[in-house]
Amino acid sequence: MTFEQQIVLWQPFFTTVATVAATLVGLLFVSLSINRDKITAGSNRLLLRIAQRSFSDFIIVLLVALFFLIPGEGRRALAF
Repeated sequence: MTFEQQIVLWQPFFTTVATVAATLVGLLFVSLSINRDKITAGSNRLLLRIAQRSFSDFIIVLLVALFFLIPGEGRRALAF
């Protein structure tokens, strides 16, 4: 398989990664801008932990979705 053919197979993967990265940067900027005082206050450590947990859960869902976009992987690779 030539490089051009291989790159075409990976195009949905790269497009998704670029879109998600741009979305995450935008959402992170907006959420931190709006809630900066609440998140950084010493009395709201629970809010900071909830925000961190939500972000890490979103990253896990993103990684699982990206595994399904990898071309040429069969059922066996996704089962592990």
